[in-house]
Amino acid sequence: ILLEDNHLEIQKLLPYEKRGTILLMMADEKYTIVETTNGKHILRMSLGDAAQKISADQGFRVHRSYWVRYDYVKKIIYENGNPKLLLLNDDVIPLSRKLVNMTREKLADMNNSEIMTLSEIQ
Repeated sequence: ILLEDNHLEIQKLLPYEKRGTILLMMADEKYTIVETTNGKHILRMSLGDAAQKISADQGFRVHRSYWVRYDYVKKIIYENGNPKLLLLNDDVIPLSRKLVNMTREKLADMNNSEIMTLSEIQ
C-alpha cells in the first residue's frame, strides 16, 4: 500500500488491512474511529491527538467530534438551520457554526464542491 508521508504516523497505528487514505475521524469518548478507503478502525486516543498526527493540509477539524479530509467534502448543507457537511459517500456530519465561513473558503479554494468522486480519492 502506498501511503502518504504525512499520514505515516497514524497509519502505523492501524491494522494493515485498514490502512489507506484517511477520509474521516470521529470522536467516541476516549476513542477515535478512523475511516479510511479500506474500512474503519477504533484507536484508543482522543480525536485531538489523532488529528495532530495528520498534516493540516490534508483535512481539518469541523466539529468537536469530527475531522474530515478536505476533498471528501461534497458541500455545506443546512438541516433545520444547522450547518452540516455532505460527504462524497452521502453521509452527513455536523459542522461547527464558527467554522462555516472558514470551511466555505477552503472548499472554494479547492474548487471541489461537485468535482471529486470517491473513486478519485482511493
